[in-house]
Amino acid sequence: MPEFDVVSIGECMVEFYSDRPLSDSEKLNKSYGGDTISVLVAASRLGSRTGYITRVGEDPFASYLLQSWLNEMIDLSLVRVIPARKNGIYFVSTFEGGGYDLSYYREGSAASTISVDDLETKYLAAARYLHASGVSQAISKSCRRAVYEACRLVKENRTGLVSYDPHLESDLWSAEEAKVAFHEVLPYMDVLFIEHPFESKWLNDIADPEELIRALWQQGIRVVVLKLEDNSCIVGERHSGIIGVVEAFRAGKVVDKTGAGDAFCGAFLHGLARGFDIFQAARLGNIVTGLKLTGRGAIASMPTHDEVYRLFEAA
Repeated sequence: MPEFDVVSIGECMVEFYSDRPLSDSEKLNKSYGGDTISVLVAASRLGSRTGYITRVGEDPFASYLLQSWLNEMIDLSLVRVIPARKNGIYFVSTFEGGGYDLSYYREGSAASTISVDDLETKYLAAARYLHASGVSQAISKSCRRAVYEACRLVKENRTGLVSYDPHLESDLWSAEEAKVAFHEVLPYMDVLFIEHPFESKWLNDIADPEELIRALWQQGIRVVVLKLEDNSCIVGERHSGIIGVVEAFRAGKVVDKTGAGDAFCGAFLHGLARGFDIFQAARLGNIVTGLKLTGRGAIASMPTHDEVYRLFEAA
């Protein structure tokens, strides 16, 4: 039996968030975030066994990050603390009137030094799902190589399944570079999350969702999730040939979208690991997304097991 439900590889950053424009904010709340860690926290809070492959800078935030992950029951066996490196930081604010501020400081971060030396075949083999992203590939050449090698090991050793999210909105590189990196790991993907129509158009310019999903099946992907702008989604499974829409869950006023898509991914993978069908997994993901959107911060607003399952089981 696999030791982990979900393992991810990538960068976590220290997060400072506010409900006012950053130029006017006199007080900031500290947390942490990043796509791959948000996936793990969402899955872990629902009861998944999770593990993280990353590097942490030996700065004043290091102990805070490590202890926070341990509190979330995330395994840190392959987390390395790197002397003379700092952790990435970002500042985010969403405020009345639809305003949004976001500023990253990540160049030369400890996580950007992730390499193939951080991988262990036995650790990867212990996971049902390995989750990677375009962000993980984009932060450095060594991390890009590590993502490729991790996906290759999982797929070629047939020890688990590979999950991937392009995250084009990261602005870390050009669309052309992102496409090349995507196709590097495409042969190893089993589960693909993409934003439709934004990322779909970038991927292969197929507008029709069903046609797009079937085209991706032909390229070897087992499960495709098209995340829509209204927070609903379209899911398709190659084995059954089934494609369908799962409606969004509305929990209240949308306050902050930071990390919402990653929270969906974590909940969806948790559902698959628990034996849910793709529609049950997507419904679980939409509930997590809906609840998360009502609070601030990538992790601070992540819902708990009881909050989510109370709604999931009531439907």
